[in-house]
Amino acid sequence: MKPEEARPVLEKLKEELLARVARTHRHIHQREEISADFAEQNIERSNDEVVAQLDAEGREELASINKALARIDEDEYGNCVRCGNKINEERLKAIPYTALCINCAKASEPA
Repeated sequence: MKPEEARPVLEKLKEELLARVARTHRHIHQREEISADFAEQNIERSNDEVVAQLDAEGREELASINKALARIDEDEYGNCVRCGNKINEERLKAIPYTALCINCAKASEPA
């Protein structure tokens, strides 16, 4: 994926993620009522944990998108930040904010 093709895709993803993070943030910070029912409290707490995880994942993905946009500005988009090789076109289409080629990504995975 060429940088000029990637930028609008990344900008759209960024917009969607900003909206999602705003929703999860509101959910986390606006919930005031706590159920008197212990079982219901457990469900609410579990839901809060899921929402917090979604918030963290959204923020992490936003950071990756911002880094990809910076790589476009620096004319480095499409190059692996670890080894410097070109990132496969199909990988960039699937994950336009990826910073690693498939080999480096596999090497980074926990065993």
